[in-house]
Amino acid sequence: MSHQLDLTLPTTAPSAAAWRTKSISSCKAALYSLINFTDAELQELQNECESESDPEVQEGATVSLAPQASFVDQPLRAVFDYHLELAKENEYYPTFFIVTVDHDWKANGVLLVTLDDEDEPEGKVDYFRLRARHSGLIFVNLEIGNSDWMEEKGCYEIKPGQGDTNTDDEDGNDGEEEEDGPDAPSRFDDPGSPTSGPIPPKRPHPWTGGDYKGIYMISGLNPTEVINKLTPGPSNLVIEPANYHIRLQAIIPASSPDPVAEAISLHPSRCARNPFLDKLFFLLVDTTTPKIDGVTLVCTGGVVKGDTIPAGANQRAYFSDRLATQDLYCNLVNGVRVWAPRDLTFGVFTYDTGNQDRGKIARLLDPDFRKRVMADERIIFAPPSREPGNINHRIRKTIEYSLEMALKWWPRWCWEERFRQKFPRNFFICVDNDDVDKNGVLLVKVEWDGETSGEIERMDNVKLHDTAEVWHVPVREAYQNLKDVIEGTREWEGKKEE
Repeated sequence: MSHQLDLTLPTTAPSAAAWRTKSISSCKAALYSLINFTDAELQELQNECESESDPEVQEGATVSLAPQASFVDQPLRAVFDYHLELAKENEYYPTFFIVTVDHDWKANGVLLVTLDDEDEPEGKVDYFRLRARHSGLIFVNLEIGNSDWMEEKGCYEIKPGQGDTNTDDEDGNDGEEEEDGPDAPSRFDDPGSPTSGPIPPKRPHPWTGGDYKGIYMISGLNPTEVINKLTPGPSNLVIEPANYHIRLQAIIPASSPDPVAEAISLHPSRCARNPFLDKLFFLLVDTTTPKIDGVTLVCTGGVVKGDTIPAGANQRAYFSDRLATQDLYCNLVNGVRVWAPRDLTFGVFTYDTGNQDRGKIARLLDPDFRKRVMADERIIFAPPSREPGNINHRIRKTIEYSLEMALKWWPRWCWEERFRQKFPRNFFICVDNDDVDKNGVLLVKVEWDGETSGEIERMDNVKLHDTAEVWHVPVREAYQNLKDVIEGTREWEGKKEE
């Protein structure tokens, strides 16, 4: 890091309130540099920032050098002030930008800056350091609402020297464990002795805050493929084996009547041998078809976000690095997610809404929308910019929703959310007009058993249109009305559309 540079920023951005109420169609992050790079070097940096983005998206469509990209030896505040003006032109995304502050950005990463951290009621300017290759993909996830700022910061923040060419060790081994000799740490995918488990790493993990994450799996799976699938970042296979933070602890027989109980019985001995292993949570792959049936996060017993979780409590998650490891595991450990929702969560489709800001719609449906942490949401919006069923990919195709399309896609969306707790599958909300505060919303009820097992294509055979009933209600009453109907304290007042 260049210690001479001034990286201070204001605590808030003056345009935050305006951005929250503005419909933003731009999807390009501006890239800046405080370092004197040639044009070719800046282009190399831009390419690296986009390297993990959708390969079908045109170069420069995710991360692009700003018209004035170079602010050599100037304070970060100069970039901030310039970006406020640039954002008015609607070509670059207003609330995020990327900036390099180090000559060796490969080793030290870049900064991702937000000018409106929505986790703060009044908005907050914040930034964190991350690998350049992760920056474009993380920007995309933040832009389309696949994750929030604290999630990404908790999972991807690094310190200077922890980038892709870290050479902190004197022997130049990039912080890896020594691999020779009988006491060398086991590979990340080696369960070691059935009795004592793998030989643990000799030091905390270099870029996850110290802890390693234990994983157990039943026989019949390929451990290397499973761990690669659950390790965050699409470039899993280039991670050095010594730096994998998910590490296999044991293979459990597929015939075990209770894999959760068996893994819990093994975990204390694994933690005793490895002081850097997370003691509170571990992952368990207890099915030979995790792509469909998911994986399990198991708690050994403790307190998370003020909630006491009993030993053996567990929940399933999609077989995905983002959804299982990052959104569920990492966010629980980092305290930005609750173990279980306190109330019902309803799906919301939006269409024909004009220029209404989605944030305003959300706050009308749930006044505390911005205050809620992950897994405790009362409403979630249907994905606007990808087809349901492609949950691990960003597809630049906007679904043109209508009531008819909502009924078509609802089973697929339920399949995607099949592991979400307290997510009713017979009711959802449609926002179908350009003045929701005045005209209200539609509550929709469908007759369906809600079964989402098997492949997603099975959801295409669920036909809901002939069963649907709608109920037109004021937006501020929508959530409570649906909740009361489900809890049996109010009669459903909807009817079939004529």
